[in-house]
Formats: sequence, C-alpha cells, structure tokens
Amino acid sequence: MARPLKPQEILDTFDRWGVPFDTVSGWKTRSNHSGWAQSGVSGCMHHHTGNDASDQVNRSLVTHGHSTLNGPLCNFGVTDTGRIDIVSAGAANHAGNGDPAVLQAVRLESYDRFPPKTRKAHLDPGAVGGNGKFYGWETYYGAGDDRVINVLQYRVLVLSTAAVIAALDVVDGPKVHWTGKSVIGHKEWQKGKPDPVGVDMSVDRDDVQWCLRHGPDAARHWFATGKHLVASL
Repeated sequence: MARPLKPQEILDTFDRWGVPFDTVSGWKTRSNHSGWAQSGVSGCMHHHTGNDASDQVNRSLVTHGHSTLNGPLCNFGVTDTGRIDIVSAGAANHAGNGDPAVLQAVRLESYDRFPPKTRKAHLDPGAVGGNGKFYGWETYYGAGDDRVINVLQYRVLVLSTAAVIAALDVVDGPKVHWTGKSVIGHKEWQKGKPDPVGVDMSVDRDDVQWCLRHGPDAARHWFATGKHLVASL
C-alpha cells in the first residue's frame, strides 16, 4: 500500500510515460467527502461509463456526478480519442463496497490470472469500501452506438495505468514491487457489476505488466503502433 500520489507526481509520471492527457479545472484539489484510506492506496480499478454520450458530456458526468452520486466519479476519464482526462487527484466515488478477499488478494498480488471471485454486492454485510483504496478509470463507452471500447481507449487506459503503478511503486519504496496484478475491474470487485464490458481483465493486466517490464519507451511505441518491438528501441 502506497500513499496517494501528489498532483505533480501524476503529471510527472504521465509525462515520463508519454500519456496524452488534459486536466479538468480543479483536479488538484477535487476529492470525495471521505478521502483516501488511512492505510493508503491498494490498487487501480477499471470501469466504463455505460453510455454512448460525447466526451464532453462524460467529462462533466465523471467530474460532477449525478442525482444519486456526487462527483468525482473517477480519477481519470478515458476519452473516445485516446486521451486521459485528469479529473481528480483526490479519492473518487467509483468503487463502492466490495469483497475484502479481493482487496487482500490485490494488496498482496497473491493470485494467478484472476483474483478470487467477488461474493459481495455494495450493501452486503462484510463488504468493505474501495473508493479510498483504488485509483479509478472511467472509459467513456458501454451502451447504444458505443458499446465497445475502442483501440485508442484501450491502449491509453493501459499506458496510463502502467504510469500510475510505476509512480506508486516508487513512492512505496524498494521493499514492495507493484505489478499489473494491482489492476482489477469493477466486475471483479463488486458482485453484479459488469464493467468494463468486453475487457478480459487477465489480458488487461498482462498488457499493463508488459509496459511496466519494458519501460516507458517501449510502452509509448506499443501505444502508438500496437506492436511489441522492444529490440528496435
């Protein structure tokens, strides 16, 4: 578990890894009411918005929330054009409550291809909060004419997640090594959630880990081309 990243650390790691991004006004101080967990950050969580709205509409949604849930609804939004909206450096209302067994597996990275199957819905007894324990990504897709994550969205999702994990690894110190197993989907955390639809989380984790293993230059090349051409870099 690492302390949350400072705003400048987020900018620095995105710059180092070549993540294309835009900042949403107020992002440096934006947070939910409960804030980060005192124990620190345990991992990263991937979601989708579940709509086919424009990037502009979704950017506003994840920043300000809606009638039943206040914003921010994520730390990072993933646009249709393959850019990251930095929405919040503080904790966001994205994860809700989930399975403590999954949290433990992610903290220790003590699982194989998939964490243990979640057995907890949001209001179930024994479910534990995840908003302050995970950085959250909302990819703008999931319904209507925009049901499938596109290639640019997927690649920038992976690249930006690798960048955040690399920064968390640094601040956590040399005794702990963060890997792609620090990434889970909302569907792996909370029973009944489907997101991110169409994304095999074992492949997602493998792609994040490939980027971490080979570093920013190779990861940037993969982001631009989809090719794992390490030797030529």
